[in-house]
Amino acid sequence: MKKYVIIGGGIAGVSCIEGIRSVDPDGEITLISAEPVSNYGRPLIS
Repeated sequence: MKKYVIIGGGIAGVSCIEGIRSVDPDGEITLISAEPVSNYGRPLIS
């Protein structure tokens, strides 16, 4: 099993996780982020 580390919890990090899951459904993914809240699309906030 492969292990992945994603740094940054923004949309790019989440998109990266989705891409990894599409080719490796069993790999271990660790997300490191300093964001105090869950992911959200910043451009959609007016």
